[in-house]
Formats: sequence, C-alpha cells, structure tokens
Amino acid sequence: MSSQTPLEEVELINRLEQNLKASRQSDDYFQLDSNQDKFDSDNYTTGRKGDYFRDALVFKHVLAYSMGHLANDLIINVWNTYSTWYMNQVINMNSYDSGLVVLVGQIVDAFA
Repeated sequence: MSSQTPLEEVELINRLEQNLKASRQSDDYFQLDSNQDKFDSDNYTTGRKGDYFRDALVFKHVLAYSMGHLANDLIINVWNTYSTWYMNQVINMNSYDSGLVVLVGQIVDAFA
C-alpha cells in the first residue's frame, strides 16, 4: 500500500511524463525523418515514423569496455601461462596433466 494520496500520485505521474517528454527532446535522441519508412542505421532508428530512440553507447563507453575486455583477456593468458609453467617446473606435473588442468579451468570459466 502506498503512503501517498491519490492526488500526490497523479502529480508524480505528471512530473514523470514531463521529464520523459523533455528527455525525448534532448540532443541524445534522433528523430526519424517523416519521409523515411525503412531502417536507417545512420540515424539509429527502427523505421517507425515519429519514434525517438536513444543511442545509449557512445564511443567512449565502447572504448572503455573494449580496453577492460582486452586487459581481462591479457591477465587470463598470463595466468594460464604461469600456471602451466608452475605445474611443470615446480610441482613436476607432466605437460598433458597441466594442460588438462588449464583446459578444465577454461571450461568452468565459460559456464561461470
């Protein structure tokens, strides 16, 4: 149950609608040309007339995600290389078994 009165709820809904309308008029949105009736990837639209769609991923976000993904893969490769060396040289495990341990770790990581 809500602690707000019905009038307060109506006012809240009106404010939310005004905020939504204002955000749709910002520069972050692209409007489909009224003469256009098909998908246009350059305008980030779906082809429906009059609809607004926000392009949520700007270049800096894609770049940051890519750099994080690259760093994560680099660390995993360094760890796998070190762990196979450690298992071969320190523990004296044979190459087949150390490779199998790394493979099992990769398979578990794929599902985790």
